Amino acid sequence: MARSREPHCPRRGKHVAKGGPAAGDLGVLAAGILGLTLFARRQLGLTDPLLDVRLFKNRAFTAAALTTLMAMLAIGAALFLMSLWLRCVHGYSPFEAGLRTLPAAIATLVGSLLTPWLMEWIGPRAVIALGLGGLVAGFLVLAPAPEPTTYAYVAVVLVTLGLGLGDGLAITTSASVLVSAVPAEPAERAGQAGAVSDNELGVGLGVALLGSIHGAVYVSHVRGQPQLAREPIGGCWSCGWCRAVSR
Repeated sequence: MARSREPHCPRRGKHVAKGGPAAGDLGVLAAGILGLTLFARRQLGLTDPLLDVRLFKNRAFTAAALTTLMAMLAIGAALFLMSLWLRCVHGYSPFEAGLRTLPAAIATLVGSLLTPWLMEWIGPRAVIALGLGGLVAGFLVLAPAPEPTTYAYVAVVLVTLGLGLGDGLAITTSASVLVSAVPAEPAERAGQAGAVSDNELGVGLGVALLGSIHGAVYVSHVRGQPQLAREPIGGCWSCGWCRAVSR
């Protein structure tokens, strides 16, 4: 089979998905942990740190940061796998698949607009719990999905995930808690709180983690199958992922 021309193919995740981490994968992980440790030690010794890691001693700050991380991990993984499902199983084009994720964006918008009112009514803790509950509900609805799974069924999952994640209930509330938990002086700490609430880390971890699990499950099902049975419909090889893990 020809090599995928997709330049952003997740090669490390591909290796893990095809049978477990190799020495190189573990080396990259160890290097990342070491770099993070050295960064934290360096910041502790600075009078004007890039990120004051002492902020994590504040329980409210740490809880809000973990809420943001876990919520974005889940939504990143879910939307990644749903996009593969829409393209590889139903054969939609990238544009058609993108249109079918709109319910998540709309629900996220509604959730973010409702957040200030809900925070005043039931408090931040309850709103975060409600948002994360929407996340759990979405996965619980998706787990027993009938076969064949219809788009209408998945749209319900997108709505419940959207209300609990993104700029919806959980993320908007946790961002508010992060900023309010930072002392007023020095003023630069407010910017550090905003950096901690950045969503890219959670999304990246979600795609890498659940994407690797998905790849391993996919490979276990297609291993030993005829080549024709391993070909997805709709030209999904263009995304590079299924082709990468099936080789």
